[in-house]
Amino acid sequence: MKKSLVLGLCTVLVAGFAQADQYDDMVTKGLITPEIAVAKRLAVQEAAVKAPEVIVTSKALTGTATPVKSADQRVRPETTRSTPRVVGPLIAPELISNRAPGNLSAAELEIQALKSIGAEVPAYLYETVNAEHGIVPQRDPEVDPSRQGGDDIAAAVVIPSLPYSNSGTTVGYTNDYDSECPYTGSTSPDVVYSFTPGANVTVDLTLCAGATNYDSKLYVFADSPATVVACNDDACSSPAFSSYVSQLVGVNLTAGTTYYIVVDGYGGQSGSYFL
Repeated sequence: MKKSLVLGLCTVLVAGFAQADQYDDMVTKGLITPEIAVAKRLAVQEAAVKAPEVIVTSKALTGTATPVKSADQRVRPETTRSTPRVVGPLIAPELISNRAPGNLSAAELEIQALKSIGAEVPAYLYETVNAEHGIVPQRDPEVDPSRQGGDDIAAAVVIPSLPYSNSGTTVGYTNDYDSECPYTGSTSPDVVYSFTPGANVTVDLTLCAGATNYDSKLYVFADSPATVVACNDDACSSPAFSSYVSQLVGVNLTAGTTYYIVVDGYGGQSGSYFL
């Protein structure tokens, strides 16, 4: 019995040191500060003493497994997947902006670090940030189907003229496209609009509005998905909006060419948007 307990504790401590090395690497890359790395390392060590960590492996997926903390800091097993995804409730749009790293909380910095390598963002990080700001994420509002983007380029909703705005949801639609900007492997559903300018024009396309309530992607095809002329994952910079909402500024469009504007998501996320 004693041997089993010691073995379990050693396993936890080894996992803790591996995570500490990960934080050192983040500091080297400038993703987090040394102070945050120290705090995270101490938290890992404290958790190791309080409860044994269970790691479940699944060779059917990747042959490895990643422990994911829940909101109450207990550890639950969750296998890694070949495709990065985001899980859990979304951060409300007003929570995170392009603030200086020194003004971000540890949870916000960790989300940024995970996104920078295209990794999975566990639910407890979103829950932590929401709790820090006292925010309860809003549910998707009712959407008028007649104003909703089309399911794919064959059913794209036509933009008759500029300026133009519209709102809708990607929930319940299919995953047809996945442009690299800079992450790929998304399983998010997407919707499509089309626009054929009568003259050469430069346009700004943005989802930076309060109605956009998920981690989005936004890109533009010229005539077909084979030609991507613009793509963005994270761009909104106003303090009122999340930095994980998409925006394209200064996109040059040529007269007579049909452009397809795709509203997509990161890692499997979907939700309401305002274009």
